[in-house]
Amino acid sequence: HVMPKGSGLAARGRIDVEIGKRVASRQLHQYGDTHQAIASAFGMMYKKYFTEMCRRIEDSHYFHNYVISKYIYKGYGVERETRRLLDENDDYSEIVDNVDVTKYMDSPYVIEEAGRGQLALLMSLVHPNIRVIACCSDPDDAVLLSSMQPKPNNLQVELKTT
Repeated sequence: HVMPKGSGLAARGRIDVEIGKRVASRQLHQYGDTHQAIASAFGMMYKKYFTEMCRRIEDSHYFHNYVISKYIYKGYGVERETRRLLDENDDYSEIVDNVDVTKYMDSPYVIEEAGRGQLALLMSLVHPNIRVIACCSDPDDAVLLSSMQPKPNNLQVELKTT
């Protein structure tokens, strides 16, 4: 998130590095008989550990600077509003970090008045396994959130019509 693939700029954020247990060369046979099998086993092990690590550390506060970076080039007023909303609402931690994910495995988490989508973006980043629908009343807000790059795959933007 600090420097996404294809991005030429680094965003403010945090980099966490964890060093796992050392595997002795005499233990490699436990992971496979060939170099390819061993590499594949280690790849799966790293992916599983990375997923667990993300689940542990990626909460609403973790994505604070990332969300601001998504609104920084949308204009000074929009950036300032984003900073103010995140600060006043403690990064929406009461809402985002306490969601019962099991409740939204089959049905989407709908945000009726999403505004410019700061809460919706945070919710989709922290909970990549649930679908988030942001309902925007203003067409400009819907376009702003829809055109965000990279937009999380689980974030859907809908324009509310009256």
